[in-house]
Amino acid sequence: MLDFTTSSTRWSLLVRPLQDLLSEAVTGHRADYRCHKFPATVQVLLSVFAQLDHLESGRALIED
Repeated sequence: MLDFTTSSTRWSLLVRPLQDLLSEAVTGHRADYRCHKFPATVQVLLSVFAQLDHLESGRALIED
Protein backbone atom coordinates (compact mmCIF):
# COMPACT_ATOMS: atom_id res chain seq x y z
CA MET A 1 0.00 0.00 0.00
CA LEU A 2 1.19 3.50 -0.75
CA ASP A 3 2.11 5.60 2.24
CA PHE A 4 1.87 9.30 1.45
CA THR A 5 3.08 10.43 4.88
CA THR A 6 6.61 8.96 5.04
CA SER A 7 8.49 12.08 3.98
CA SER A 8 8.46 15.61 5.32
CA THR A 9 7.24 17.19 2.10
CA ARG A 10 4.50 19.73 1.66
CA TRP A 11 2.24 16.90 0.59
CA SER A 12 2.68 15.08 3.89
CA LEU A 13 2.04 18.31 5.79
CA LEU A 14 -1.21 18.67 3.88
CA VAL A 15 -2.26 15.04 4.29
CA ARG A 16 -1.34 14.56 7.94
CA PRO A 17 -4.49 16.31 9.28
CA LEU A 18 -6.63 14.21 6.93
CA GLN A 19 -5.27 10.87 8.13
CA ASP A 20 -7.50 10.59 11.21
CA LEU A 21 -10.57 11.74 9.31
CA LEU A 22 -9.89 9.31 6.50
CA SER A 23 -9.27 6.46 8.89
CA GLU A 24 -12.57 7.10 10.70
CA ALA A 25 -14.49 7.52 7.44
CA VAL A 26 -13.08 4.35 5.86
CA THR A 27 -13.82 2.34 9.00
CA GLY A 28 -17.25 3.88 9.55
CA HIS A 29 -18.41 3.32 5.99
CA ARG A 30 -16.64 -0.04 5.63
CA ALA A 31 -15.07 1.38 2.47
CA ASP A 32 -12.34 -1.26 2.37
CA TYR A 33 -14.75 -4.20 2.61
CA ARG A 34 -13.48 -6.90 0.24
CA CYS A 35 -10.78 -4.56 -1.04
CA HIS A 36 -7.56 -6.31 -1.97
CA LYS A 37 -5.50 -3.98 -4.14
CA PHE A 38 -6.71 -0.37 -4.05
CA PRO A 39 -7.69 0.78 -0.54
CA ALA A 40 -10.11 3.66 -0.12
CA THR A 41 -7.54 5.83 1.66
CA VAL A 42 -5.16 5.63 -1.29
CA GLN A 43 -8.00 6.34 -3.71
CA VAL A 44 -9.03 9.48 -1.79
CA LEU A 45 -5.47 10.74 -1.49
CA LEU A 46 -4.84 10.24 -5.20
CA SER A 47 -8.06 12.10 -5.95
CA VAL A 48 -6.99 14.99 -3.72
CA PHE A 49 -3.60 15.09 -5.42
CA ALA A 50 -5.20 15.08 -8.88
CA GLN A 51 -7.51 17.96 -7.92
CA LEU A 52 -4.71 20.04 -6.43
CA ASP A 53 -2.51 19.40 -9.46
CA HIS A 54 -5.38 20.32 -11.84
CA LEU A 55 -5.09 17.04 -13.72
CA GLU A 56 -7.64 16.44 -16.45
CA SER A 57 -8.14 12.71 -15.97
CA GLY A 58 -6.98 9.55 -14.23
CA ARG A 59 -4.79 8.82 -17.22
CA ALA A 60 -3.03 12.15 -16.68
CA LEU A 61 -2.40 11.08 -13.08
CA ILE A 62 -0.64 7.97 -14.30
CA GLU A 63 1.38 9.83 -16.92
CA ASP A 64 2.38 12.68 -14.60
